[in-house]
Amino acid sequence: MKNQRSFSISFGEKVTIKVYSLTETGYRGYMAKVRLHSIDALEMVLAGNKGETTREAAKRTNAVLAINAGGALIHITGQC
Repeated sequence: MKNQRSFSISFGEKVTIKVYSLTETGYRGYMAKVRLHSIDALEMVLAGNKGETTREAAKRTNAVLAINAGGALIHITGQC
């Protein structure tokens, strides 16, 4: 990787999240390392409607980190 920056933030005693900014030729993205100190810190939510984005779902639920896992559901069920 050409460039990697990171920052870490703790949310009380429940969770610590470290986010890495990744930059490679032709690619830019983020990776998160999550350390749960309490299972209460994790919640899975589904889209409120078919067109809701990950960002919109995060705002709706006041999430501090949101990950799109819709492709996994399609793979398991075979449905879109």
